[in-house]
Amino acid sequence: MKHKREKPVIEINIQQYLMEESEKSRLAGEIAHELEGPRFQEYFSKFDEKSVRQFIQSYSMRKAQYLQYSPQFLREQEQNVNDDLENAMELLWEIQQKKLFNLQCLWRADKIHIPGIEVTYDFIYWEKNISECPFIEAVTNEEVNLYIEYVNSDFYSEPHPLSSWQDFEGFRKEPYEDDFVALPSWYTFYDNHMGTEELLNMPDIRGEKEKQYLPSNNQKNDVEDTLQKMEDQMLCKPRLDITEPGILEDFIRKFESRKLLDLCEVYEKELHKRMEYNAIESAIEILKNSGEQISIEASADWQTAILNAAYQFEKRQAEKHIRYAFSEYILRQQSGISQLPSKWSIQEELYADKLQSYKEQILRARLESGEEPTFNF
Repeated sequence: MKHKREKPVIEINIQQYLMEESEKSRLAGEIAHELEGPRFQEYFSKFDEKSVRQFIQSYSMRKAQYLQYSPQFLREQEQNVNDDLENAMELLWEIQQKKLFNLQCLWRADKIHIPGIEVTYDFIYWEKNISECPFIEAVTNEEVNLYIEYVNSDFYSEPHPLSSWQDFEGFRKEPYEDDFVALPSWYTFYDNHMGTEELLNMPDIRGEKEKQYLPSNNQKNDVEDTLQKMEDQMLCKPRLDITEPGILEDFIRKFESRKLLDLCEVYEKELHKRMEYNAIESAIEILKNSGEQISIEASADWQTAILNAAYQFEKRQAEKHIRYAFSEYILRQQSGISQLPSKWSIQEELYADKLQSYKEQILRARLESGEEPTFNF
């Protein structure tokens, strides 16, 4: 029995195409009929009759395309502008994240009191709701200029989509420790220019007090893990990182067949080639859509030259978008309008629940210890 073949997905696109072409023909016919009317006769009488007929035919089709597709193009352009604004606003929120983190360091060291901050998890909550944080001073023009300087520096790196901004404990760990989190490059740049490097090294007085009210699971295992890590450090054992050059190939040589090593080399080379190709294609697309003439600096490698040209263009665009976002930020601030939320704001309710649970856990532990169920510890 023959199996029934499913209709290909592309057929839906063909149907859509045919519908659009039919609509375009209908519009073109109406436009051509209008052009043949008395309203245009005086104008057309000045030209060769055959060329007028060709003009009417061509113009009718052009106008039909304008009417059919331009609204969609305008919507896409407006969406691109909105996307640029939202992306640039995220960069402004990075400025606020650093200021929030500095306050966290001072608060943990018992140097300052912040109304509304009761536990360390409050900072995680405000990380996710940074655009509404009430106790951070507004972004200043000087801070925007510093961030733009950062974007144009060798320090700059695009933040990872899952970047942590308030992970105080993760930032304090060593790279060989579990749960280590690299300090954002923006934080390092800011510290170097503002002289705030020592904030992260201040004592965590509030955090240590808080820990005594939190459950300690598998304490024995924690001690054993700590001793093992200390021993590893003393012996200077190297980390086994598959992303380090040569590690994967060396492991395969030791434990796998020659055939697998050959397959590995083929795959990795092809993957690298495709990634380079995709990067070049993206760079060319960026330059093509830039809307301006962009000079490409001489280079021994044309691919590197194109990548660098696109990269420099995007940096210039980033500066323009940041300044535009800042003007929008100031306008909203002066008008009393809520700021555009950060991309994390959709998680606000989730983290509000987590914060409430965290606080209840601490208060319950204090009550069970015969202490007042408050955060005054």
